[in-house]
Amino acid sequence: YDILQGAAAGKPLVSGAVYQADLTGVPTGDLPFLDKQVSVAISSLDTAVYAGKTVTVVGLVNGKTTTQEVVVSAEGTATFNTPALGAFALAYADPGAKTYTVTSSVTGEGGTVSPLGAKPYPDGATPTYTVLPNAGYEVAGVTLDGTAVTLTGNSYTFPALAADHAFAVAFAKVTPDPATLFKVEAKVTGGNGQVKVSGGALGVTSLNAKVEKGSKSTVQFVPDTGFVIDAVTVKVAAGAATPVVVLSDRYDIAAVVDNTTVEVTYKKGITPPVITHAITPSPCTNGSISPASVQTVPHAGTASFVVQADSQYVIDTITVDGMPAAAQATDKAAFTYELENVVSDRTIAATFKLKEADPDKPLVDVEVKVKVVVGEVAGGRVSPSSVAAVYGTSPKFYIYPDEGYTLEWAKVGSTTLDTHPLAANGSLRARAEAKGGGYWFTLDYVTENLVVDVKFRKLNPGEKPLDPINLHTVTAHEAEGGIISPKDATLVPNNGEVAYTLQANKGYHLQSLMVGGQEKIGEVQKGSTAGSLNAKGQIIRGVYKLTGVTGDVDVVPVFATDEEPVPPPVLFTFTSSVTGGYGKISPEGNVTVEQGKSQVFYFYPDAGYAVASIVIDGVKLPYTATSYEFSNVQGAHTVEVVFGPIAPPGPNSPIDKAVHALNTAVGDNPGVFLLLALALASAAVCVAVATRRRPTRTRHAS
Repeated sequence: YDILQGAAAGKPLVSGAVYQADLTGVPTGDLPFLDKQVSVAISSLDTAVYAGKTVTVVGLVNGKTTTQEVVVSAEGTATFNTPALGAFALAYADPGAKTYTVTSSVTGEGGTVSPLGAKPYPDGATPTYTVLPNAGYEVAGVTLDGTAVTLTGNSYTFPALAADHAFAVAFAKVTPDPATLFKVEAKVTGGNGQVKVSGGALGVTSLNAKVEKGSKSTVQFVPDTGFVIDAVTVKVAAGAATPVVVLSDRYDIAAVVDNTTVEVTYKKGITPPVITHAITPSPCTNGSISPASVQTVPHAGTASFVVQADSQYVIDTITVDGMPAAAQATDKAAFTYELENVVSDRTIAATFKLKEADPDKPLVDVEVKVKVVVGEVAGGRVSPSSVAAVYGTSPKFYIYPDEGYTLEWAKVGSTTLDTHPLAANGSLRARAEAKGGGYWFTLDYVTENLVVDVKFRKLNPGEKPLDPINLHTVTAHEAEGGIISPKDATLVPNNGEVAYTLQANKGYHLQSLMVGGQEKIGEVQKGSTAGSLNAKGQIIRGVYKLTGVTGDVDVVPVFATDEEPVPPPVLFTFTSSVTGGYGKISPEGNVTVEQGKSQVFYFYPDAGYAVASIVIDGVKLPYTATSYEFSNVQGAHTVEVVFGPIAPPGPNSPIDKAVHALNTAVGDNPGVFLLLALALASAAVCVAVATRRRPTRTRHAS
């Protein structure tokens, strides 16, 4: 009722009723085939009031609210089409009718409120707002138009609206205390269902768990088939049991601060349709978000995402709807982000950055670019093509023209650099050759980022080329915990040289440097301009110069942590699927979950179907709840859900049970509500609805 009233754009609901169309009770061997649309008629409206008037049909269909305008017939019937069955209400307001706006907001972080933002309501409406703290938080204060008000449990119901209002909520972090344990007890009164506490086993009548102070505990409600949640109360310590609003099949105690008892009663009824929200991860570079697909979450539900950086990168930012979130994830290789209490469609994005490589002055980046005339080839190459040099050093570069080409110039800006031809120096061990000869140049005492431009030209007729040069490949290997530059392969002439910058990340130091299989860490320069040490005298920045190169060489650094190493997060892959169809599971497919974290899977059956069982790691379990949570994950799992048809609820005609009218107004008045006339209410099923009977049970879906 609250959801549909909130979607009615300030118009009051006709008679205060919500009608629910459902396939419960339709024989499983004679299910309808819906051809894109089904026609629904709500009849016996007061013709004196509504005949000829345009009313708004507000629906909750396929997890979303919908609206459409229809004209009430002279007989008092409002007929509309819908692509699927769900819950519906009619809204109507006389021209000039008053509406008021309630604007809800959250101060700071730590939770949300439902509904959130500005919502119009008709004059005299009494909307209920539910306050939802995140894990580890509690409500710090609630104000109405700046004046403190008191919640009833976890909600506030407005008196009859006669003005606009501002509703604000603030949350506070609860200081955790692992040494203090409290009991969380879940109880069922009157039977007709079960309960489950924080991912544990189902309990028929009661169940309890010991929870650390400040930790989150979740109670899940699992009514029997044909029953729904009637009421939930929460009792903290010796206080009175207080009714609370439950927006899904679970109640979250965001932060346990004392012994708590959650009690539920069930009643006969039809499970109402669920409003859902989409969480869309944005594509990433230099890292990933898992799951990467759009996730469907029930209203006030939670979705978990693992944000993981690629090698040599760390997390820079995580944003939700473009706003910063999870500042504690910065500089980590991987982080599990839980988006709690989802009350609207959301987006999540992440950016990544290279691991920081300088505890003191920034390294100086030098890049060499070869100028190419349009329509011509480059004419040569430079090695290395880029260097991250230590401030004040003088990196050396080699220029190799292609055969038939020579160097025209090398410049920094408008300044031409001094270049020197390489002398021919043969080597039987050389595996490569620069047939056009070569040059070298150095940049003296670099203190700022530079770009060097190099241009080649074709040899003029009769112009003598340089002698060919034998080349060796020196390969630098990247390592966790720091950088080596230049990286990858550098082509060096026989008896040539190359200088390497070695830079540890924050919290790391250079532990070893293997060159050609030999330890060379003792030859790393660590002077005031070439490098620096940490408090223990270990190298965090240095330069190693490899000289007299006469063959191919591998340069392999090893970086180690200054403190005890923090192991990378252990990640597991969950695989979820639907067996036999008739519904969906979210998230679906392969899902990455961090060790010790939780993961919730939500089940969404098609109309006329319900959860029949689930299969966890190949073991079939009788299960009827609409979600399943893994807590304190310690390994990979598989989740399969099986949906089955809902059995007829009683001895009456199944067709009579195909349509239900639910009275959700304040004060019951059965005379106000009339059954829906669905297009499956008679043998001649109307408006593109056909039925088929098979020797075996068969379902046809549109």
